Amino acid sequence: MYGTGPYKLTDYQAGTFLALERFGGYWGEKAKNKKVIFSYFNDASAETNALASGQIDIITDIDNPEQLKAFKGNPAYSIAEGRSMTKQVLAFNDKRKPFMDPKARRAISSAIDKAALLKAAWDGYGQLIGSFVLPQDPLVRYRLQEQKLRRHAPGARERPRPHLVRQPQLLLGLR
Repeated sequence: MYGTGPYKLTDYQAGTFLALERFGGYWGEKAKNKKVIFSYFNDASAETNALASGQIDIITDIDNPEQLKAFKGNPAYSIAEGRSMTKQVLAFNDKRKPFMDPKARRAISSAIDKAALLKAAWDGYGQLIGSFVLPQDPLVRYRLQEQKLRRHAPGARERPRPHLVRQPQLLLGLR
């Protein structure tokens, strides 16, 4: 199978791997790698073991910070952190007691140590965002202005915001 890019598909097994080879007929700059294999893992431990044993060279999506522990501080590996579009939410079910009461939700929300939440959820990686909208969303400024206007409107009451942790985009690979 050929496309218009620098690689051609050479093998594929659904849910397991996708293999690409450099396409000699590519019109642009020659691909740096002769062969690229994307392996899919359902188990984070298996993925981590594959990197440690040399079966794979890079992990592009860390499922949990536990995966990093075996590689952190090891000079043979590098960990790069970037921004992800993924977020994790801690929210209240306001259909059940005590969360039906806005005062209870406010009190509980105020009592939550956000830094400890980030540490527990992602071992300190990531960013507290306090909104369903990610900071890089182009509508953020508009929505923040809208919220300020609503907050200062006559009869407006402040609602507690759910606590959100932006999951980091972490790359882990051999140096």
